[in-house]
Amino acid sequence: MEACIYGVDVNPLAVELAKLSLWLTCIAADEPLNFLDHHLRTGNSLLWANPDEMRHLPLSSEAERKQITFNLGVKLSQAVQAAIAENLQIEETASTEMELVKKKEARWKAVREKLRPFLYFADVWLATLDGLPVNELNYQMLARAEFEPGELDNKEKADAKKLRDSLAADLEKKRTALNPFHWRLEFPDVFFETNGQPRPEAACGFDAFLGNPPYISTHTSSAESWRNAPDTWKTFTFTSPICVFNCFAPAGGLASLFPTRFSRWRARRGCGSCFKRTDSTSSASAIRLTRPLTPRFSSRAKPP
Repeated sequence: MEACIYGVDVNPLAVELAKLSLWLTCIAADEPLNFLDHHLRTGNSLLWANPDEMRHLPLSSEAERKQITFNLGVKLSQAVQAAIAENLQIEETASTEMELVKKKEARWKAVREKLRPFLYFADVWLATLDGLPVNELNYQMLARAEFEPGELDNKEKADAKKLRDSLAADLEKKRTALNPFHWRLEFPDVFFETNGQPRPEAACGFDAFLGNPPYISTHTSSAESWRNAPDTWKTFTFTSPICVFNCFAPAGGLASLFPTRFSRWRARRGCGSCFKRTDSTSSASAIRLTRPLTPRFSSRAKPP
């Protein structure tokens, strides 16, 4: 289970309840809860940045994009390689005792620090879309100070540190409000090889994607600014996992959970017909597995 199941929810309580539910359903009563912190995560799954997009700010001009930029390649590969190797070791050790679970948690937190610089710039990249006052020139200076410090003189390094310090409070507010989840950095083993290089398209992404769509009551949301959210509901549901996230393996499957009465709500009739047209259902059979989801198992576990 530690090797196969991934989950993201914006609500921290939902994540903790998911861990408890898995323990009650799948784990032996005389053993502690498996270590799932590396795979069941808190964050807004609709807000993210991909490493290959971070060389320039999202709103940079064509002229700015033609300028020389910093290089994430080697350092990102090294950090990803270390994170994947540690995750593999965590998953291969059975969680039979609480002490082992605590050790896994400490190891995961330590190796995750190697990805911290990349997560920081992913947050900056995204926060500029929400008004963080960073232009392309400043962004490049910050990144070069982090990833290519030898390319800067002492004055440039001092300027970069001053700028980073001045942005800290504002960035933290943006990070707290947006709570982004950078998929490729948070789940590197899904998108990168063990050597830190990006996976080929045929082996990249999830085999199955089970979503819990937003259920917005038009009876209780009349005073809310997001009242018209149902108009864009289908767009988020169908384009987010497939077109925007690009989290699927080539033949991966999508399933969504619905209450029975959902399609009968007047404001949701369009959504229900959309699912009928796309041949999607709320049943587990909508999930297709294109390759085994059990590449790594401890000696105690048996592949299904």
